[in-house]
Amino acid sequence: MEFRRYHWGPNETWKISRELQAERVFTRIPIDNSSMSNGQDLEMIKYITQSDLPTFIPCKLMFPSKTPSTLTKAAQASCRNALSLSQAGYDKNRLNESQQRDLKIYTQLQNKIIEENNAFLRCAEEEWATKGKRINILCKPLRKYAYKMWRRKEALLHNYPQFYKLCKNAISLSPGDYKVDVARIQEILRLGSVAEFSKPSLLVKCVLDLSALPMPEQQTYNSKLPVSQDANISNIVKNHNIDIVISSSSMKTFMDNSDYRIAWNVPVIVKLVEQKQPDGTFITKTVVYIDKTLPKKRPDTINFNEYCHKKLVKTNFCRYHGFSYSNSEQKIDDPNYKAESSQKESESTGSPPNVTIHHNAAYDMWKMKLNHEGNHLMKTRMSGKELNFLIRYKVDGCELVNDIETRSVTILPKLELQLELGANIATKQEVIREWTSLFFRPFSHLYRIRLQSNSSEVVSVESVNLQKLNFEAMQHYQYKPNDQLIVVYKVFLELSKLEPGNYLLHHTERNGPFAQIMKEEKVESIYKKKLNIYDLYSDYKTNTRIPLQSTKPWCPIDVNYILPIHTVYKRLPGTFQPVQTQFKKKKNRGRNKKKKKNNKNKKNNVNKEAAAAAAVATAAATKECKYI
Repeated sequence: MEFRRYHWGPNETWKISRELQAERVFTRIPIDNSSMSNGQDLEMIKYITQSDLPTFIPCKLMFPSKTPSTLTKAAQASCRNALSLSQAGYDKNRLNESQQRDLKIYTQLQNKIIEENNAFLRCAEEEWATKGKRINILCKPLRKYAYKMWRRKEALLHNYPQFYKLCKNAISLSPGDYKVDVARIQEILRLGSVAEFSKPSLLVKCVLDLSALPMPEQQTYNSKLPVSQDANISNIVKNHNIDIVISSSSMKTFMDNSDYRIAWNVPVIVKLVEQKQPDGTFITKTVVYIDKTLPKKRPDTINFNEYCHKKLVKTNFCRYHGFSYSNSEQKIDDPNYKAESSQKESESTGSPPNVTIHHNAAYDMWKMKLNHEGNHLMKTRMSGKELNFLIRYKVDGCELVNDIETRSVTILPKLELQLELGANIATKQEVIREWTSLFFRPFSHLYRIRLQSNSSEVVSVESVNLQKLNFEAMQHYQYKPNDQLIVVYKVFLELSKLEPGNYLLHHTERNGPFAQIMKEEKVESIYKKKLNIYDLYSDYKTNTRIPLQSTKPWCPIDVNYILPIHTVYKRLPGTFQPVQTQFKKKKNRGRNKKKKKNNKNKKNNVNKEAAAAAAVATAAATKECKYI
């Protein structure tokens, strides 16, 4: 909870009376705001809530650069105001004189601003070369928690076969020039309860509570198991014409083409299922289940840090109950739960606070097909059929848009690595994964919780939608996220041709923009090298307990993102510290020098007058002596 602190002054008696009067009015107003009829009372409350609050700057850091800005302090203030107006989508007809003047100054100084932005980014990149090792700083509780949870995920490997052999040609992960149409058919099932998103106001310092990390429980839900083991999906597939079942995690893996050097493994199970037809008859068909992506083989400090903060932003800001779906889900015993390891975890890390995790699950049916109109110029046409797929996902929370509408929200952390210089742009991986989260969660919204990476202090909360992500992808990386949907279609199409069995989609740095389809092979371990067999278990045994040191490339500063410190100090992002106008200081110095000279002359004159007076007095005294 955040409370307002009042500072009583000697001449604020009228303020005290208004505060007390407003408090009396508020206590007699009913909870239902539809029955508020006294306009004067409402105006009183509005006046109190809009009163000035003490200014607080989250994570106040400033880069001590010796390079002065080419813009004056007044020019930076005007340009910052103009940038804020342009981002808010201003209406030219509703601007006042001050706003029009700011926009005019901002337009006139565009060339100067661009030049200084480039110089600022070069300075930031040089700074990263010397101080980039800060990304390997991770406090002991987070490191310990992330390692234990990663080891727990690694144990899930034993739910899948150990040996695999290459069975088909590789699948291309590059989008190419083909187009595909994707549309949602219907929402099939909603389960559980959704938490209410408590957006931090940042009027006071907001640091994530590290003790709120969730611990594994002995009981779980079907919707938390792999999609191939989810009993809810088994019932859905029997009554709907579904070809592919996929988890949201694997969907992000297929959509993410940011770095082909990243290795990943995705388990695939092909089953024979009886599906009910509209006429009441049953047919037997193959259904492909694409389980969650297996954990990274060699995680580094950044992976651990991001994993912990993904959990923390949800447990810190989505604690309270929002609403529940009509369908509930019964808990079942977790087959992967180990009582001994869990007991050791609770003893070593201490008992966590009473954090309620509001679990929910959503199952939506989509269809995907080639867009032949968009591909009519291609020399070689790609053949394919329409595929129906079921995707399972969850929402982090919900928020009230107005008095009637409520929308689901996704909350993701954005770790700032050079906060003293400004906010980092979203990486290509972050953009495509956030886009995927929003695209397959219709009518949803996303919030980036920007955090100081070492202290876990919240700096700002950024509102993000699909349009913003499309703009960021084009501005920073010159690509369209929806072009990656054809990659998902190619993967689905190849997997739908497989026979029933256990498979593994395998990708390594050596594969580049291709993924291999491997099938389970039941052989003795002594022959695995001769038969070119891939051993999934031994591939994960080479890991050490300590995570690898991160070597993340420099991420540029967003020269258009306004942090709270820019607003308070009226600074333009991506520029150096402005220097005060000099000619006024020179005038003042000149006046001071003249004043000092005048003071010197005055002192000399006083001394001369005193000496003359003393001489006259001495002469008079001599005369008196002679007279006597």
